[in-house]
Amino acid sequence: MSTVLVLTVGGSSAPILSAIRDHQPDFVAFIYAAAERSLAGIVRDVGLTPPFAGAT
Repeated sequence: MSTVLVLTVGGSSAPILSAIRDHQPDFVAFIYAAAERSLAGIVRDVGLTPPFAGAT
């Protein structure tokens, strides 16, 4: 069975990275305000590779 981690995004990537390392999910979903940060920046900060093309 696959596991999914749903995270809300704030000002720091540290809690996101910690949650991903602690839970080691198969998939990660981010909930964020577009005005705060771009999804590409968040993914880059936590070192993930999206499974699809066109992430912004």
